[in-house]
Amino acid sequence: MEAILVKDQKAAAFVMEDGTFEGVYRITEKVCGDVEQVTGVRPKIIKWQGGGRGGPGGGGGAGSVAAGAGVCGNARKQ
Repeated sequence: MEAILVKDQKAAAFVMEDGTFEGVYRITEKVCGDVEQVTGVRPKIIKWQGGGRGGPGGGGGAGSVAAGAGVCGNARKQ
């Protein structure tokens, strides 16, 4: 099985469900940093405040990876 996190200088985004345990956010930030060190591109974390099944665009649920580009940032409530 293969997962492509960065292609053509665009990184997949990590989608986190609102209310996800704080420790999961911290680990996700670290993973974003690792991806950036290896590829030069830092994924972004998207906070999903949905209900029902699937994540944004009907994809996987919390913790899934969605196509996108950007920078890892503080995905917590502001």
